[in-house]
Amino acid sequence: MGEADAVLPGRVRRLCSAWLRLAGEEQAADLIALAATELLTNAIRYGTASTIRFRLEPSAGLLKLSVDDGNPQPPHIQATDCLSESGRGMRIVDQLVRGAGGDLGFSEDGTTTWCTFPISKGRRHV
Repeated sequence: MGEADAVLPGRVRRLCSAWLRLAGEEQAADLIALAATELLTNAIRYGTASTIRFRLEPSAGLLKLSVDDGNPQPPHIQATDCLSESGRGMRIVDQLVRGAGGDLGFSEDGTTTWCTFPISKGRRHV
């Protein structure tokens, strides 16, 4: 990960948090922003595309986060121990998503990783 790439997850986290707060989803903002950060960091680290696409898509009581990194090998949840310096990102995303009642998945070609989070129905979405 280069210096320019290193700042992207933080920017995406702040943008997600701001969007969620504006949309009236304050309670879920930090949790969803953390998942977005982990997805993007994983894409930067392991992706093969020259451009990574991140999407935040609200619809019908769900918020879908997706990252297209061009790598046909979808990420996997690694076994780590307390001394591991990396390898926890997808485990964190999986636990956040499942704890919130959402889903985690991958596109058929493996290049896009996505997750969904339930959000409040009837709230304004920007």
